[in-house]
Amino acid sequence: MRANLTKCRVHDLRHTFGMRLRAEGISFESRQDLLGHKSLRITDHCCKTEIEKLIGAVEKLC
Repeated sequence: MRANLTKCRVHDLRHTFGMRLRAEGISFESRQDLLGHKSLRITDHCCKTEIEKLIGAVEKLC
């Protein structure tokens, strides 16, 4: 039985995981460890980009 997910890559799931960790207030260091990143830059990129887009979208409503 397949999950019927369209165009969902492992990278997408990791990105979502990082974003959700950040949204829950998990520390940067813990997110980096959980995601297995050695580079601070990668963790920052992975966990920040989409959140800022969402905030921008909500601000358009106000």
